[in-house]
Amino acid sequence: MKNAMTIFARWLTMLSLGLWLGGIIFLGAVSAPGIFKFCRAHGVEALAPQIIGVLVARFAPVSLVFGGLALLGYLIEVILRPPSRQNQNQAPHRVLWLGQGAGITMMLVVALYLNFVALPQLLSDQEAVIRESAATGTTLSVRGTENKSATRLRFDALHQRYSRLTMGIFWLGALSFAAFSWRVSLPEESVRIVK
Repeated sequence: MKNAMTIFARWLTMLSLGLWLGGIIFLGAVSAPGIFKFCRAHGVEALAPQIIGVLVARFAPVSLVFGGLALLGYLIEVILRPPSRQNQNQAPHRVLWLGQGAGITMMLVVALYLNFVALPQLLSDQEAVIRESAATGTTLSVRGTENKSATRLRFDALHQRYSRLTMGIFWLGALSFAAFSWRVSLPEESVRIVK
């Protein structure tokens, strides 16, 4: 029974981290550029950020579910197969346990901030920027800081912070996944199994 639960916990960790990281890649590297390109080509540029905003808003709570499941899988495995503190050969194993748990926890903390603080403000500012762009006849893809309103400058700064923190989540997830993979690949004799 313990082995079955360990397999389930590891599967849950891999699946949830994989889906979370895959979702970030899909939204940021596939969907967003494709949607912007399509909308610009068809003269409906203002629709692009609205579509992406809807996609991000729908992915946000799902990402929290993935994070919760990744943490649950980690905790189940910690309970079933805790690393030994007595054995010096366990030092790499303990560091990997800690790295995996710390990475997943930090991912969740950043995701909570993004979902409940940054995203609502970002979507609100986005609506204001789109209305402002339509009223003034300016394009949404204006670069630089000259001739930008305070609302647009605030939106750009928040969007940049949101993007950077999302990439931070991605890299924390990649490191957590690497720690998990390395830890489970250690020889079984170096892992203390609690009976």
